[in-house]
Order: sequence, then structure tokens, then C-alpha cells
Amino acid sequence: MVLALIITHDSLNIMSLIGVMLLMGIVAKNAILLIDFAKWGQESGKDRRTAIIEAGRVRLRPIMMTTLALIAGMIPVALGSRRGADFRAPLGRAIIGGVITSTFLTLLVIPTIYEILDDIRLKIAGFMNFPTRPPTGEYEVPTHGRKSAATATES
Repeated sequence: MVLALIITHDSLNIMSLIGVMLLMGIVAKNAILLIDFAKWGQESGKDRRTAIIEAGRVRLRPIMMTTLALIAGMIPVALGSRRGADFRAPLGRAIIGGVITSTFLTLLVIPTIYEILDDIRLKIAGFMNFPTRPPTGEYEVPTHGRKSAATATES
């Protein structure tokens, strides 16, 4: 993002900071979905590395679709020539540069950091006699007092 602003000779202003806030949400969403998919793979019996690679392969398409849609949507803002374009252009340029960078970081760096932190977690769990990996099913949202979709249609 900063590199995109430097290349285009833009300053870090309020509009580019709004773009940073948007990027934080998208990057967090992509990373959470990628790691969650890897954890599901581990629960289904795959080893960690295979689950991470499978998660990257399966989640690549939705991540790239989000990236390309965001870039396509921001091109008119980044290249704008109408009134107020000088004010809004840093927003588009920051988002385009940031989403390109964050896509590579999400697909390469996040899985690596997850693997390193999971190793550390397993070492600490073994040292302190904690359970190594509780199943995700333990954390389901309770439905006490709510009707399921099937029960609601029968009523």
C-alpha cells in the first residue's frame, strides 16, 4: 500500500487511511477463512501441512475473486478525472496496492505463521499437559429455545 502511494506520488491522507481500514477487514477475513479451512482438514484426519496446502488450494479461487473484484472496482476511483478525483484517488490507489500485497501475504505468509505458532502451541500443550487440539464441534453456537429451519416450517 505504501509502495503504491510512493510510486503514484500520493501522500498518506485521510482517504488512503480509509482504504487501509477496508483492507484490514478483507485481509482478516481471508486469513480467518484460510486457517479455519486448514483446521477442519486437520480434524478430518489430515496432517497439518497437507491440511494447510489443501486449504490454500481450495481457498485460492475465492481469495482471487475478491482481489480481482476489488481491484476492478477501484480502478475508476484511482484513475478518476472528474471533480474531486484528486481527493479520492489515494483511496483507490492505496486499496489496489494493498490488496495485491495482502493477497500474496495471505496465501504465503499466513499459512507459514500458522504452522510456526501451532508448533509452539503443541510444545506448550505437551509441557503443561493441556489437550492438544479440542475438536471444533465443542464450540458450536447453542440453539436453546430457537426453532431450527425445519421445525419452523412444520409449525
